[in-house]
Amino acid sequence: MSGGPIRLVTLGGECFETELRSVDEYQERDGIVHKFYLADVVSKRGQRLVSVFVNGTLVASCADYGSRVEMVRFNAIRRAFDEGALSFDAPFDECHYTELSLSPQDFQTQQARTDDEIRQYISHKAYWLAYRFPTHAQTGGILYPIPFDEPADLDYLGVTAPDVWRNILRMANRGFLEKVLEGHARPTELLLSQYESGGRSGLGLPATVSTAPAPSGEPDDRKFARLAIEEARKSVPEDGRVHPKVGVVVVKDGCVLASAHRGEIPQCHAEYIVLEKKLADVLLSGATVYTTLEPCTERNPPKIACATRLADRKIARVVIGMLDPDKRIRGLGLMTLRKARIATELFPSALMEEVEELNRDFMRDRESLVSRSEDALADEILSFARRLRQENPRAGNAFIESLFCEEFKETPERVARAMESLAARGRARHTGFPETWYLSP
Repeated sequence: MSGGPIRLVTLGGECFETELRSVDEYQERDGIVHKFYLADVVSKRGQRLVSVFVNGTLVASCADYGSRVEMVRFNAIRRAFDEGALSFDAPFDECHYTELSLSPQDFQTQQARTDDEIRQYISHKAYWLAYRFPTHAQTGGILYPIPFDEPADLDYLGVTAPDVWRNILRMANRGFLEKVLEGHARPTELLLSQYESGGRSGLGLPATVSTAPAPSGEPDDRKFARLAIEEARKSVPEDGRVHPKVGVVVVKDGCVLASAHRGEIPQCHAEYIVLEKKLADVLLSGATVYTTLEPCTERNPPKIACATRLADRKIARVVIGMLDPDKRIRGLGLMTLRKARIATELFPSALMEEVEELNRDFMRDRESLVSRSEDALADEILSFARRLRQENPRAGNAFIESLFCEEFKETPERVARAMESLAARGRARHTGFPETWYLSP
């Protein structure tokens, strides 16, 4: 796959050109950063800067790292589009890289895609890479067969070559592919015309695909999204800090089952209120949830993250008004929902702007945290611990790191380094239990 710009397609129908800019060692982070330049070719929605970070431990421990990293990093970028962590439609910073991190799981066999999803991928690749942007120069308008069973394709789909061949033959039998030879084929006029007319069902593709944002399936999406915004306006601040204004509406079979806003019950997220307090005994399988803010993925035990609650209640679809403004965790809620096979979409652009305007103070506050130094984080941890002691003198001086991760929307690594900084200053001492410290506020 090396040797200049590479054009890739995704399960959601994105097609983009990616070019490796550099591979840099970061000794202070004990790892390697692969920096890419991505350019949209579907509708010229601009470029993105993306970096893929590989921890040094993973480089050393993965036996086939050298032979597989090139393919794995490209597929990590594709999965990030599928899971909503990357998008050509979402706002972006032209001067900063969006970072993805590889894990040992990225080098393992991925969960196998269904036959519907395999045919979906074949259709997208056939249209974009055999017709619109062919990988081989065309002569006299002739389309050349292209491969659908390359190692990168199989790794991305988590399937074997015979799985792809089976679906190629099925599509050929229905008149969508021709010139078939095992994993190679070319699209027919029938596939091209139906693809361009949006006739997904005629191609044997599901009307709504759970792996990428799909066109709105409900004519009332805008109405329900606006109801969620109106609910968000009722949000009650928990304390003197800046909090998001969040509204949630649950819809099933075109009817609103319930709605809620943050703070409606003190100290509670809107998703928790509507799912566990208002609809605890209602079957929600197949329902759609409209929420003005990307669901959270971490809460301090015994609390459960909102994205997990949505998956547990078998919600079919979540429509989101605004991604988390903190760049370090933005997209994690979408990714969690995607992994649970929940279809995700965004509010219409005009309503997204309304949600962002409603939360402008929260957005400024979250975005300012990105540049916070670890010493400043350590000072804020001390102030937060002091406030907790004042509110509850009997609580003691022992604190677990995850509390600070949630409070300050920081990664465990940064919190751990901040705690070590406090220990060096004599303001913190390890308790002997994992990730738990005594603090002297």
